Amino acid sequence: MNTELTLYSGTVTANGDTKTNPIGVRQFKGGLFFIKCSAITGGSLAVKVITYDPATDDWYDLVDFTAITATGKEMKAQNADIGTRIALVWTYAGTSVTFKVGACLKDI
Repeated sequence: MNTELTLYSGTVTANGDTKTNPIGVRQFKGGLFFIKCSAITGGSLAVKVITYDPATDDWYDLVDFTAITATGKEMKAQNADIGTRIALVWTYAGTSVTFKVGACLKDI
């Protein structure tokens, strides 16, 4: 069985992340990650799914989407362990961008 989640949905005007509100994923083993950009006004958006390591108390890159400069979508597979918590981090230089990141995670 798989679980579908929305990791983020909204409009941003600057760099940001969801580290203060991570999603618990201990019960999952890999999955598919999706990004869809529905509007972008100038600039470039870079988005990564990151995973938390409690031993080092730090975040590490898990999935790195292709930089976005126009509307569109992308899917990336992660077929290995995804850790216990995931979040997003993005960098954006432009006026505004509207995007959504989702996941279909594989149950263990």
